[in-house]
Amino acid sequence: MAVYVPDFNHDIFVSYAHVDNEPAGKGPEDTPWVTELVDRLEVLLGRRLGRSDAYDLWMDRALRGNEPLTPEILGHLQYSAVLLLVLSKGYLASEWCQRELQTFLAQVGKDAGRVFIVEPEPVDRRPEALSEITGYRFWVQDKGSTRMLGFPRLGSADVDLYYDCLGRLGNQLADKLDFLRKQCGASIPSSSTAIAARAPRATIFLAEVPDDLEDQREEVKRYLEQQNIEVLPRDLYNFPDVAQLQQAIKMDIQKAALFVQLLNKTFPRRRLCTPEVQHDVAAQAVEGLTILQWRDSELDLDTITDKQRAFLDSETVMASKIEKFKEYIMQRLKDIEESKRLEEEKRKKKEQLQETMPEYSSSTSMVFIDTELGDINIAKEIIEVLKKEQIAYTMSDFEDIAPLEKEQSFEEDFLDSDAVIVLWGDAPVGWVKEQLRLCQKKRSKRQRPLKAITVLNKKLTDKVPLPVYFPPLEVVEFSTMPESTFWTSFIRALQS
Repeated sequence: MAVYVPDFNHDIFVSYAHVDNEPAGKGPEDTPWVTELVDRLEVLLGRRLGRSDAYDLWMDRALRGNEPLTPEILGHLQYSAVLLLVLSKGYLASEWCQRELQTFLAQVGKDAGRVFIVEPEPVDRRPEALSEITGYRFWVQDKGSTRMLGFPRLGSADVDLYYDCLGRLGNQLADKLDFLRKQCGASIPSSSTAIAARAPRATIFLAEVPDDLEDQREEVKRYLEQQNIEVLPRDLYNFPDVAQLQQAIKMDIQKAALFVQLLNKTFPRRRLCTPEVQHDVAAQAVEGLTILQWRDSELDLDTITDKQRAFLDSETVMASKIEKFKEYIMQRLKDIEESKRLEEEKRKKKEQLQETMPEYSSSTSMVFIDTELGDINIAKEIIEVLKKEQIAYTMSDFEDIAPLEKEQSFEEDFLDSDAVIVLWGDAPVGWVKEQLRLCQKKRSKRQRPLKAITVLNKKLTDKVPLPVYFPPLEVVEFSTMPESTFWTSFIRALQS
């Protein structure tokens, strides 16, 4: 059998206490629990990695009780890429299981993310090295007691829960093997993913969650991937300090169109990767990034502390059922896609305008006419003058778009132009002041200085003075358009 990760003898080493693999009975349907889990996992990994022989999994299937860790087993362990351990009371009681764990961690370190934990039952304590590793829970609480999924055999009541957990384990194991393979410099086979080889529609950052939200996170992840959306992070972050963790989160978030986070009142096992840390990095990493957070509408906020309540009840948190939140994610993504489409259309229209005006050279001046819809008739008169003088122009957008998108459109027009005309006809003075403040704010981004910035002030007896000024701003009053004295000096400034 081939090895998927180069430089190793095995891709996965299964560590378990043999007491956990003893069949419940002697009938043909009483398959040992660990063996059945691994057999099903192997089928899933084969599909995920492309072939059943694409990887190598090693498991000691002999029921030898509590025998010492032999040199043969130690050799298999030391040359394995990933450790899959079945954490149980029997595992914690086994000296040899503990030695397997310590031997593997001594080689790779506890922060390498190469240990995967299967939990067939809850345990009272964990070894310190495993305290922050998320486990895959193959047990449920039922009427005050704990029930192990698939034991003594897999019944219809548990089959969905069992295969959901198995699916998460298989997918994340495959993701880790892909990651390790790339680290070794090997390419990922084209058949190693079940999704067709095509560019993803978008990328979404789906934050890590506490253990009891892992099922909901996996549900959202599968839903997004079915829409051909890439979900980050691909693997759990494993860093010894918060600075490295924040940098890794930031790099992934910068690739994403949305930051999505599922919240509740519990805290994650991994102390560094808290919901607050991930949210704060997202808020600072990308200006204007859309942040979507969710909590169950049935969560009682009165049972939590004031600080945690403020986080769970902020304006970006949607309280609903998870199905409604999934639909909301897609709707917000469509809004972003539509905004990008409109921006692309605008860019193409500008290019087409330049192509249809061959008399304009690359050195031709561009004028930005900044106006409200109420002053559009004045803007039209200005446009006629500019056309007559063979001067290119662009004008404010009047589309009903979000404030951030409107500012982005303003910035593009402002940076592309050599001069700005702000129309103050029927527009309120507050609007004029805000536009001039935007001009001043964006000037540092310009690659060349403005040749002119003018407020064209239509004469009205009841107007208040303009409450802002900065060089080279000029306020010109007019009664009718065009006023030849203004245009003579304005065009001279453009040609200078």
